[in-house]
Amino acid sequence: QGRQEASYFAIETEHVQFIAVDTIWHSDRGRIEDPDVRAWLKARFQAGRAAKRANVLLTGHEPYSYCKMGIDPLNADVLSLAEGGLDLWFWGNTHYCALFNRGKETPFYGSCIGHGGYPYARQPTKEAAPASASPVLFAESGSRYEGSDVRSDRGMNGFCAFEIAPDGAVELHYRDWRGHERCVAKFGRREDGSLDLVRVDDLTAK
Repeated sequence: QGRQEASYFAIETEHVQFIAVDTIWHSDRGRIEDPDVRAWLKARFQAGRAAKRANVLLTGHEPYSYCKMGIDPLNADVLSLAEGGLDLWFWGNTHYCALFNRGKETPFYGSCIGHGGYPYARQPTKEAAPASASPVLFAESGSRYEGSDVRSDRGMNGFCAFEIAPDGAVELHYRDWRGHERCVAKFGRREDGSLDLVRVDDLTAK
């Protein structure tokens, strides 16, 4: 078994750059404070935008939470380095699934996908939930065994599939653990590589 050799990496495609940072490797506070990591991350954001790629960030910790007001310090850590170059941010340290719109202090599309397998508590619908830092576009509020009365207190587990079209447009497909589509979000690509939301189809509402 090999040792982990780094706390961050980037993967480049023609139109999208995926940037991943382990937010607990250098700090137990879920921050990005290490000077070397900060310098690398800033350079990746700049390189992605210079190449007209969308920048997609992957972290364990979150910039904010569903059903909770306020913004976590990690948000400021990242935005001070992104300089407007962050398009989509995914995290999974908290256990639920939601997609958020851009907000005044959170100028990126955010998504928690921490619902992969942990038996988390079922979440309220976005209409019943208190406001969060960014507007909620989709929130998974179903039960794991939807359609039955078995453990209706446990939330629906699932995953998000990231699809890139030949022209650089992006689709996010939120699917449950059985492969059923729950939500589809579509993003168009601007000339500079950044992404704009086109539409969100919440299939759980139909």
